[in-house]
Amino acid sequence: VELRIDLNRAYEDEGDILGGARGINLGRTEEARAAYEKALALIPDVPPGHPSALRARRAKAVLLMKLADIERAADIADSLKKYASALETADALLAADPNSTRARNLVTALLNKLAFSKAGTGDLKGALLDFQRASDLDFAAVNADPNNEKARSDLVVTLKNLADLYYYEMNSYPEALRSYRKAAELLEIQTRADPGNIVWQQNLSEIVTDIAS
Repeated sequence: VELRIDLNRAYEDEGDILGGARGINLGRTEEARAAYEKALALIPDVPPGHPSALRARRAKAVLLMKLADIERAADIADSLKKYASALETADALLAADPNSTRARNLVTALLNKLAFSKAGTGDLKGALLDFQRASDLDFAAVNADPNNEKARSDLVVTLKNLADLYYYEMNSYPEALRSYRKAAELLEIQTRADPGNIVWQQNLSEIVTDIAS
């Protein structure tokens, strides 16, 4: 079982390099898709009590997410199915270990991707629900550990995405303003803690511009 999961990871890494949707790659999307599909086929079906069960289920969710990322532009319906299937698995992982940061991060990442995709199909209500659930999870993580910069950064991203949906897609300007302002407050905390961080300064500037508009 462990050997198959390790080999699965090798194909996943190959897919990332060839043409994965995230990071620098060679732009060979079809070859990346084939590598991800090989990786997915290698994941063994193991019972819940197996020592490698959680690792196998996480690997499946991540690969489904990466395949959905690739397919989103060409086949949005199939992409949505893969995101939903990945989210179901990720939710089960989080339910099994509610304090797992990795499990929560996977769920919120999938919720943001699902929301973007649903908004692209005109399902604004579904997108709103996914963004709101992601923000609830991120808020809970920040409240549990206010000094957790990763959790705060994740919340900023989700709030910005939620605000953009309100503003550009739903014309709900008061709701958009509330989310933009909360994101700005969090970024101000980060920039005060690390004034030399250019990325945070740029993100804060962008959100302040959104608020002003």
